[in-house]
Amino acid sequence: MPLLLGLVSLSLLFSYYLELHAQEQKEASQLHQQAAESYIQLQKEPSLKGNPAEWKKCIDSFREIVILYPRSPLAERSVFQVAEIYQEMFNKFGDQRYLMNALLCLNTLLHQYPDSPYGEQALLTAADIYYSKLKDESAAREEYLKFIERFPQNPNSKLARERIAAIERGSPRRNGLVVVNNIRHWTGTEYTRVVIDVDDEVQYENKRLIDPDRIYFDLYPAQISPNIAGKSFPVKDGFLKRIRIAQHDKEVVRVVLDFASISDYSVFPLYNPNRIVIDILGTGKGREVTPAHLAKLKESPPKSSQPNRSGRYSLARQLGLRVGRIVLDPGHGGRDPGALSTNGLREKDITLDIALRLKKLLESGIGCEVILTRSTDRFLSLEERTAIANSNEADLFVSIHTNASNNRKLKGMATYFLNFAITPDAEATAARENAISSKNIRKLQELIKKITLNTKIGESKEFAIYIQQGMSSFLRRYYKLTNNLGVKQAPFYVLIGANMPSIIVEVAFITNREEERLLNQPLYRQRLSEAIYKGIVDYINSLG
Repeated sequence: MPLLLGLVSLSLLFSYYLELHAQEQKEASQLHQQAAESYIQLQKEPSLKGNPAEWKKCIDSFREIVILYPRSPLAERSVFQVAEIYQEMFNKFGDQRYLMNALLCLNTLLHQYPDSPYGEQALLTAADIYYSKLKDESAAREEYLKFIERFPQNPNSKLARERIAAIERGSPRRNGLVVVNNIRHWTGTEYTRVVIDVDDEVQYENKRLIDPDRIYFDLYPAQISPNIAGKSFPVKDGFLKRIRIAQHDKEVVRVVLDFASISDYSVFPLYNPNRIVIDILGTGKGREVTPAHLAKLKESPPKSSQPNRSGRYSLARQLGLRVGRIVLDPGHGGRDPGALSTNGLREKDITLDIALRLKKLLESGIGCEVILTRSTDRFLSLEERTAIANSNEADLFVSIHTNASNNRKLKGMATYFLNFAITPDAEATAARENAISSKNIRKLQELIKKITLNTKIGESKEFAIYIQQGMSSFLRRYYKLTNNLGVKQAPFYVLIGANMPSIIVEVAFITNREEERLLNQPLYRQRLSEAIYKGIVDYINSLG
């Protein structure tokens, strides 16, 4: 009898699931029909077709399907359709940012829906964008090779091979050589970030060699600045032993990194100014976390880690890892003021003040070690901020910012983690925060790879949820109208390559008159730091 009741319950549950799934599919289908109709209407009306805002409304209607019904087959179809619409916008308005968005959509489709029937077309389309529209033959070749490897029997493989052959036959090089101006590095016991500064975009190849362990990078067409010609950069700490640079031949500069041992490395470019960033991981156990470095929340018996909000245990939770060191990153600084209010309030001043207050709270409240990326008004590149966190083997990374918008009515707080942007406001925020080193669309692929391979995305999202909820619940004790904008995802440069759960906190809109008035008050900034502190404590407690 119990077995029969169990089978009946299981049957009812399965029926309920099927009904729920059918209802979701019906709702997704209705939304997709509406989105398709809006697109058709856009094509028919010249007055609408000439307005970028109308195109974005159409895109938002397709995006709504992805957000509300991500498991529906119409979601992956909608992602691909948004990519196509962005390409049409580029063709009509000529703005390369639309191509950037198209590539983001295509890569989102390939990584979040790996078995999608649109995968072949998405990969080929990305390659064609690089080849035909961006004239980036290096990126195009890489995408065509992926297409051939992944879909060898596809009829378009012949076209991909022809394009690769044409690229490899070579195209005329531009006159002049790129100048390699400097090499910078940040190193810890198990992490090193090296940055090669160049005066223009440059092609590069790299290879790892053993016995002795080293990596070399050939930059071309390039020449060394006389200031560093033949120079060797000895490194006394960490596992990086030495950096060497030389003119390998008349158009190739070779940079060699000598190591005691390494486990892995990755490379990606950043722009404005142009540089190549290299992240290297060591093979040892890293720093030893002693009891004095562990966050002491309460003297209590050990407890097991809690599952995250999806009911699963991340690797950090499975291993029972604790938080002993936190890096706080006050956004902007020095020559980069960040966002400005109408009355001259500067983002860089607000973020530093909040970070200094938060540091005191963390040190006195939970006893962990806190490192600031900057404690004064000085400029830091985005890649240096992440390197400070990685080289110090931080357990958490919190970057503090204020938001901004041309719409002065927008207000509220949001917390971001690293991933592809799926909403227009997330795109706008990422574009603004990345502006100090503007993203070059033609080399976006390297950054996309770096984002999608980030193993900390899941735990960073969980961290962001605790921060956002902690901030919201704390501030609403004092400010009933606090606007909670929620947890969002976007591709922030400052989070790329972080080896720990990492987030950006946008505490308020400095461009909103009401929130500008609050941000100018020391009491409000203190409460903001206390709100972030609450979120950090809640997250640490969840780890067990």
